[in-house]
Amino acid sequence: MTAEFYSYALLMWLTDRTGRDTYQLVNIDEFADVEHLPVQQSEEARRLLEEGARLLERSGFVTLTVTFGPTLHARLTWDGLRAADDIAAKRRNRAARLDHVLGELVNSADEDPTGTVRLDQFIATAVFLGEHMTIDEVLRAAQYLHDHGLATVTIGAGHQPEALILTSRGIDCALSGKRVRQFVSEQNTPAAGPVFNQYNSNGGTGAQGMHVVQHVGVQPSQLADLIRQLREVAPQLELDESQRDSFIEDIEILDDSSQDAQVRLSAGQRLRAALAEGGTRVGTAAVLAGLDRIVAMITA
Repeated sequence: MTAEFYSYALLMWLTDRTGRDTYQLVNIDEFADVEHLPVQQSEEARRLLEEGARLLERSGFVTLTVTFGPTLHARLTWDGLRAADDIAAKRRNRAARLDHVLGELVNSADEDPTGTVRLDQFIATAVFLGEHMTIDEVLRAAQYLHDHGLATVTIGAGHQPEALILTSRGIDCALSGKRVRQFVSEQNTPAAGPVFNQYNSNGGTGAQGMHVVQHVGVQPSQLADLIRQLREVAPQLELDESQRDSFIEDIEILDDSSQDAQVRLSAGQRLRAALAEGGTRVGTAAVLAGLDRIVAMITA
């Protein structure tokens, strides 16, 4: 782990540990005990933890005091509480989490001479704002890259995803400097291709890719065609960057058969509203009609 990881994790832990009390002075070794950090045995672990605390201090999120030992104690500031609230909100944001892991997968593969990243190793170290990413989140992102032609995924023993390898399109994405979903949207990526089986946290093979098993009544080809149309029209809508990001996120929710039907219905309704609002210069009648049919099938 890095000092940055510990800075996020320490700030969130301090917020819980103090009950948001900015007057409490807390020994950061308590955090080490909770997180099972070998601070007594590993000089490197202690160095990273203390460096993380110093990062928070330089940002104005905590004040630090050295006591006997020497032992480092931290006290939250009001700016620290506001930062913790912002981090908590971002951690709950599925679009932000997906964007992060997509970018990390592409960058990690691009840094390798062969354009490859081993998924088991990536999962072991994948974090977002001081919080570990789940296996399902990483595999969903890997499948996203696979479906959009940015990478291929090799299958290892037990029919489980083993490695992700960038395609030429994936290399273009890495070199573009753009967020993955922005790159995909601007490229008008065609409908999803083959899928691979996912495994879950409890072991074994999980549900197949999101384009294989769909809700009863929804034909995969119909949904794939609608998703393609939505992705094609997204860059042309009169929406600001935040609205367009939300639009793309709702496309992914609608496309994800593992989501609850009500969640997908809500995403479909938001997509419809965005099309009606931002499609004044774009012919969206056919897309709206297709969207209405799919939503009706999902909720039937």
